Amino acid sequence: MRKLALGTLLAALPLTVMAAAPATAGGPVETTIVQHVSCGGHPDPNLCVYSGFVDSTNAKCLPGRTVKMFRFINGEIKLVDTGKTSRRGGFGGVGPPSDVSAAKAKVLKRVVGSGANRVVCRGASYTGA
Repeated sequence: MRKLALGTLLAALPLTVMAAAPATAGGPVETTIVQHVSCGGHPDPNLCVYSGFVDSTNAKCLPGRTVKMFRFINGEIKLVDTGKTSRRGGFGGVGPPSDVSAAKAKVLKRVVGSGANRVVCRGASYTGA
């Protein structure tokens, strides 16, 4: 009886370990690049249009990405606007201009799909003039 109980326990152990393991498999991790961000083009000199686009090796990583746009003021980086990318990765926002002719954009990490169709889209940032 004791041998039977030990055999049953050993046979069930791999199933328990497999069930407890987190579901991290599924889908590639895709590189995301913020290709461009600039400030300009608003008729009001006290406002600036921040615009740019996100690029990725996977088209699923382009639409609906959260983008944070920053300006440089008094040597510090300040959040200006937050937006979402278009289906092709374009984004834009409006806010006060930078002290210098540069701006920064940051796109956050996003997981698209689930299971075998899951794609992890990495976050990225870019500082440009």
